[in-house]
Amino acid sequence: MRSDLNLSSIRRILVTRFRFMGDVILTTPVISSLKEALPQAEISYLVEPPYDALLQHNPDIHGIIPFQRHRYDHCNWVTSLRLQWQLVQRLREKRFDLAIDLFGIPRSAWFVFFTGAPIRIGGKFRYRHHLYTHTFDTETGWQTAIEFHYLALKTLGLGQINQIVRSQPKVYLTSKEIDWAENFLKTHKLNKKKFLIGLHPGGTWPAKLWPEHYYAELAKRLHREFDTQVIFTHGPKEKEIVRRLKEKVEEAAFFVPLLSLRQLAALLQQCDLYISNDCGPMHLAVAVGTPTFG
Repeated sequence: MRSDLNLSSIRRILVTRFRFMGDVILTTPVISSLKEALPQAEISYLVEPPYDALLQHNPDIHGIIPFQRHRYDHCNWVTSLRLQWQLVQRLREKRFDLAIDLFGIPRSAWFVFFTGAPIRIGGKFRYRHHLYTHTFDTETGWQTAIEFHYLALKTLGLGQINQIVRSQPKVYLTSKEIDWAENFLKTHKLNKKKFLIGLHPGGTWPAKLWPEHYYAELAKRLHREFDTQVIFTHGPKEKEIVRRLKEKVEEAAFFVPLLSLRQLAALLQQCDLYISNDCGPMHLAVAVGTPTFG
């Protein structure tokens, strides 16, 4: 451990990663390692809705603080400043001993700074590294998101890189949510005893998208040649993809209606396999323990 840090005195920790689905999920191994190393500390997480739902019921997280970006950004600047200052005051009232910025944008850096935490950790980014008390190098070559997040803990002198790389992202479901997913399958005549494959043809980045007609052909072949149940999932901005695929797939697959993040997580846990582009739902499937290909 670093000799200049008294980690045994840390009682309250703030971690921030405002968005997005996959990025927030990929911070959970770091949260788990942080809690294991500092079991006496309570961890709070500053995150934008709806991604706060991904952290609910996580036993390593004591409190979730919503960062209402859309509210701040869709009002006049005076109101926006007032609302954000109210959040700053709320953060300062919690008297955090340690604040870790896993996002690294100017806004998150300033909020970490304004917490007043005596230990503030973030990446060595231009123009904002001075807002942290301890920084880690962000130009270390190729690495996974989990390895990148781990650099914050390495700055504290915590753990071993091999331990955290082996740990899996985790989203925790309640028994009520699992029951909901099982009832969903029954309602839509999906037999839990038959192999169930989920497909997700959407995603944010065009370069990461497998062509739609490949998904259509895959669904038809899985249904025809292997008598497999196939479901398609989608996000709020992917309705047009669903419309086009319905025309191509016809009766070979069931198209899941738009779900909340936690409903989607519960449904993905019921799948025997999930095939997806590199996107948030792919990470969500991994986080609930479903074998995933993407």
